[in-house]
Amino acid sequence: VRSFDDPDQADARRAEIILNGLSADVVKSIEGGKVWYRVVSGPYDSADAAVIAQQTLQHSGIDSIVVKQ
Repeated sequence: VRSFDDPDQADARRAEIILNGLSADVVKSIEGGKVWYRVVSGPYDSADAAVIAQQTLQHSGIDSIVVKQ
């Protein structure tokens, strides 16, 4: 969904996503020596399910991208 350098901001976005009825986690990663907290939702059973989740977030003003793993 988004990456934050502040864990509190990441937790707040995670809570917003959960309030929209979707799953969400915060994953800590290090890129270029800097710590990032990535807010992710999913995995989803299909690409269609991921797009529906993305649309749910968009209706709440939360931008996101679908990433295939």
